[in-house]
Amino acid sequence: MKARELIDAGEIGKPTQMRQRFGAWIERTGALDDDREVTDQVRGWRMDSSKAGGAGFPWMFDHCVHFFATAEYLMNDAKIKEVYFLKSDIAWMNDETQYEIDHAEMNIYQPEKAGDIPVMTWTYDDPACQGIWTRAEALNGKYDPMYGFSLSVIGDKGMIEVLGEGGKGLQWQGKDVHLVLHRKDKETLTFRFDEGGDDIWQSEVSYYSKAHTNQIHEFVDALTSGSTPRYTGHNGRRDIQTTMAAICSAKEGVAVKVAEVTDERFNRQ
Repeated sequence: MKARELIDAGEIGKPTQMRQRFGAWIERTGALDDDREVTDQVRGWRMDSSKAGGAGFPWMFDHCVHFFATAEYLMNDAKIKEVYFLKSDIAWMNDETQYEIDHAEMNIYQPEKAGDIPVMTWTYDDPACQGIWTRAEALNGKYDPMYGFSLSVIGDKGMIEVLGEGGKGLQWQGKDVHLVLHRKDKETLTFRFDEGGDDIWQSEVSYYSKAHTNQIHEFVDALTSGSTPRYTGHNGRRDIQTTMAAICSAKEGVAVKVAEVTDERFNRQ
């Protein structure tokens, strides 16, 4: 929300590029009860597309709606036009790498049998704008010192770097920060939002502890007051359609326009 406030204030000029980063998600020790171990009844179902949706790519169906919602929100609500997924062969992984995957936190998000998807790109209706998402963590045999979700928004007058869910590791001049505002010919500013950390993740931001609570309160307030929520059902449907386009791209190996996605194409083997 602070990043959007700075963008709306013109601090980075016209935003034209989005760089999203997906790193390791590390749970806090003792954060989850024993009955929340990864089993088919608890969290394992999220990797079964017959139960979780996704036409063979359940983790994409689970996660991508959030990436795309953020990609449009921080691009002044510009709509994503076309998406393209790049696959990576995981056959090179040795026994040591496979051991790390098998014993990693959040191992329900192991690479797809058809191969890992470490990079996706997209364009917007505004031809000046584009975005890229990269995934590097133990579960796909890669290393990145940054935890969780983080991103950069680049404009013609500056750039914003900000942590998201599970995020940790963003620094400026040796200090841990939550948001960095770089401005052309101006002083760099940094921000921290010390809300007590997170109940679930070893994170610098309070996602489950604050963001989820705020989200539910905002929605309930909209219902009781008759106002329009900040994120509507139309927004949700749009992000699901964009995610369906991404899954079609992963299956077909081509760029896919959001407007051209149909149920028939999505469910095609």
